[in-house]
Amino acid sequence: MIRKALPLLAVLLMASAYAQAPVIEQEVIADGRAAGSDLKARDEAIQRALRSAVEKGVGAVVDSETMTQNFQLLDDKIYAATKGYVRTYDIVADNNGEGGIYRIQVKAIVALGQLRKDIQALNIIKHQKKNPRIMVLGVSRVENAQVDSAVKIQDVQTALEMRFSELNFPLVSKEAMQVANEKELQDAARCAALGRKFDAEVVITYEAISSLQEASDAYGIKVFAMSANLNARAINTDSARIICVDHASGVARGPGMLPTAQKALGETALKLADSLSAKLVEKWRGEVFNTADVKVVINNINYDGRNAVMDWLKQQRGVAGVHERLFANNALELDVTVEGSIWSDFDRVLDKCPAPKLTITTRTPNRIDCVVK
Repeated sequence: MIRKALPLLAVLLMASAYAQAPVIEQEVIADGRAAGSDLKARDEAIQRALRSAVEKGVGAVVDSETMTQNFQLLDDKIYAATKGYVRTYDIVADNNGEGGIYRIQVKAIVALGQLRKDIQALNIIKHQKKNPRIMVLGVSRVENAQVDSAVKIQDVQTALEMRFSELNFPLVSKEAMQVANEKELQDAARCAALGRKFDAEVVITYEAISSLQEASDAYGIKVFAMSANLNARAINTDSARIICVDHASGVARGPGMLPTAQKALGETALKLADSLSAKLVEKWRGEVFNTADVKVVINNINYDGRNAVMDWLKQQRGVAGVHERLFANNALELDVTVEGSIWSDFDRVLDKCPAPKLTITTRTPNRIDCVVK
C-alpha cells in the first residue's frame, strides 16, 4: 500500500477551509482508470479515482437526482477542485498499466463538512425547495442606558436583510415588513398569516436586546461596553410551525451608548443570519432527501369521503404517514408526511385519488387545498 501526501498548496487551502467548516469526514474506496501504461496515464488514473471519491462524498450530502439535475454546476464548482476535498489518500490497488489501461484504486478521506458547506453555497437545496421567500420581522431595544426608549434600532433589521440577500435568499419588500407590530411577533400563527399575506414562505422573527456591561474613561473619553443578545425563529407560513430557532450574542465598545449598542446589535445580527441560514438549509436538506410534511385541506367532504381519502393516501408510494388534525363542517385537515422524492409533485398524487375525486384549488410549497368535486 502506497501512501500519498497532497501538494502543499492543497494542504494550505484545506487548512483554511477547515477553519471555517465542521471537520466531518468519510472514508471512501474509489477507482480510476486511464488509457496508457506510462506515468502520465497513472497520474490521470489517480486523478479520476480522487474525483470518483469526491463524487461519492457528494452523494452522501445530496441525492442522486440532485446530482444529475445539477451535474454541470457540480462539475464546474466542486469536481474541478477535487484535491480541496480529499484530505489524504492511499493507493490500495495498482495494475501498473497492464494491458494498456492503468487502473488505480484509492482509499480516500473526503471532507464532507466542507463539501456540504460549498454545496449549500451553490443554492442547490434552496432550488430544490423552490427558493422560499423570506420576511424578516423583529423588535430591538436598549436596556440600562439613558436613551430615548422610542428610538428605533434599525441596525438589526438592516443587517439581517443584507446578509440574507447576500446569501441569495429572496426577501419580501420592506413595505410589507413595516406592517408588523410587537404583539404579532409573539404569535406564530399570526406571523405565518402575515407572511402568507405578502407571499413569503418563511417568516423570521427576532428579539434583539442590548445592555450596558461597563463604562470606563480612556484618556478622558467615556467608553461604553454594550452587549447584544439576539433570539430568532424561522416559521413556515403554510403550517405556522417553527422550522428552527437560533441565538447569537456579542459585545462592542465605543463612545456613546446608543451608537455602540447599534454596532453590537448589527454585528451580532450578521452572525445570527449566517447561523440561522445554515440551519434553515440543513432543515430543508433533510426534507428534500428524507421526508417533509405537507398540510392538506379538503373542503366539501363527508365522513365516508374522509375515510376513503385517508385509507387511499396510506397506500400510496412515498407517503410515510397520514395524520388527521381536524374534521368538522365538511372540512378535513391532514398533515401528510411524504418522501422528498415526491414532495414537489404531491399535488399530482392527490389529483389521482379515485374516490372522492379531488379538485386542487391552491398549491403552495407545504400546503395543498382541495375541494371534493
